[in-house]
Amino acid sequence: MPLTALALLMMATPAAAEPGTGTLWLDGEAYAMEVTSCGQDSETANATVRREEGSGVSVMLQRWPGMHALSVVYDNGQWVHRGPEDSEDAPRLRRWVEDGVLNASGTVAMFPPIREETMEVRFEGRCPG
Repeated sequence: MPLTALALLMMATPAAAEPGTGTLWLDGEAYAMEVTSCGQDSETANATVRREEGSGVSVMLQRWPGMHALSVVYDNGQWVHRGPEDSEDAPRLRRWVEDGVLNASGTVAMFPPIREETMEVRFEGRCPG
C-alpha cells in the first residue's frame, strides 16, 4: 500500500482523528466536521460544518437510557433515525464516554415525514480534548 493511501486510511479511522474533528458521510458524500461537544453524563454529542455555499450541516448523537437517536440537519430539513436501545430499529451508536471515540451509522428519514426520502449516514470522530 503506498504511503499516501496508508496515511489517508489512518486519517479516516476515528481513533486516528484529531480531537474535536470528525467526518460525516451522507449517502457517500463526505464532510469534514468540527465536534463541538461530547456529553459524558447526558451522552449527547454534536458536530457541525459550514458548507462552501454557506449552508450548514450538523449531526447529533444521543444515547438515552432505552433510546438511541441519530439526527442530521441538512438541506433545510431535519433527518432522524431513532429507536429502542439495542434493537434492530435503533441506529448503531458506539458508546464514547470511556475513550472519546465517536462512531454512528443508520438510515435517516425526513422529520416530520413531509417527504418520503431517506439517507444513509455514517459519522466517525473524536471528542474535543
